[in-house]
Amino acid sequence: MDRGSVLNWIRTLEKLLSTRIATFVPGHFEIGSRTDLQRFHDYLADLRDQISAQVARRTSWEQIRHHLDMKRYADFRQFPNFHATFEDNASVIYRELTEAAKEKP
Repeated sequence: MDRGSVLNWIRTLEKLLSTRIATFVPGHFEIGSRTDLQRFHDYLADLRDQISAQVARRTSWEQIRHHLDMKRYADFRQFPNFHATFEDNASVIYRELTEAAKEKP
C-alpha cells in the first residue's frame, strides 16, 4: 500500500465484499474469511474517515498522526521494517487526500 492507492484498496475490498466469495487468498499472510476481509476494509475506511475529517479542517499531518484513534485495531500486526504501521498507512491516505484536494478547482 505504501506505493499504491489506499483509497483504491478500499474500493477494491468493497467490490470483493459485494461478491459471494467466502475465502480469500492474499498475497501475504494467512487465508482469510469474509470477516477478516471486512475487518481489514473497516480498518482502512476508519483511517480514511479520521484523516479526511482532519484534512477538511486543514489540520497538519503532525497533529493528525498524534491523534489517530486505532484502539479498535490494537490486535493488528504491524511491520515497521516494511513501513506497514498505522502511521505509515495513515500517511499514504493523508498524501492521497491532500493531493486530491490540490487537484480540485
